Amino acid sequence: TYSDFEGTEDIDMQVEAFIKRWKIEGASLAITKDERLVYAKGFGTANSETGEEMKPGHLFRIASVSKLITAVAIMKLFEEGYLGLDDPVFGQKGILNDSVFMFYQDPRVEQITVRHLLNHTAGWSRYAGDPLFNPLYIARKMGVPAPASLDHILQYTLNRKLNYNPGSRYSYSNLGYAILGKIIERESGMPYQDYVVMNLLKPLGIHDMHIGKSYYHEKYPNEVL
Repeated sequence: TYSDFEGTEDIDMQVEAFIKRWKIEGASLAITKDERLVYAKGFGTANSETGEEMKPGHLFRIASVSKLITAVAIMKLFEEGYLGLDDPVFGQKGILNDSVFMFYQDPRVEQITVRHLLNHTAGWSRYAGDPLFNPLYIARKMGVPAPASLDHILQYTLNRKLNYNPGSRYSYSNLGYAILGKIIERESGMPYQDYVVMNLLKPLGIHDMHIGKSYYHEKYPNEVL
């Protein structure tokens, strides 16, 4: 009912031509109208090794699109009065005022707010290297087991100077959104995934979204290869 009805032939032709042109192994397309699902179909294969056909229910990695989910979770906590967008994140009066995060080199760190993290203006520049993509290097530098945990990555980063004043310049930051994840945990009292599932996904009828795992043996049964 959602993939084969009058008028879908044109959609099928366009998607099939698109995945052929760009040599895409498999794709899934969903269309909504007036907040209602009207079309859902898989194209190609979900697993090239087994030839398994793509279905609308297969799971894909969404990478940095997950930042939108984190942002919505922060805004829900804001609407419910758990935090303010201009609340400081670090320092004695900050949300993350744990002792492990109090050893920062640059006093401007105390100026970083939740809003700065949301809009990528906290003061870190990705051109100086993305600490979230360097967990092995950071683990060696800090003398901790590899890969370095988020807490260790954050401690390492806080011991370096900011690249610019918070709020003065945009620079896309994975680290900033990882910190927002920690803020969600602190203010909600729940693990990040639990809060998102219970307060964002389930109320919307989304029951099969998960945090992706790093190793092949941890792949979800209906996750694409």
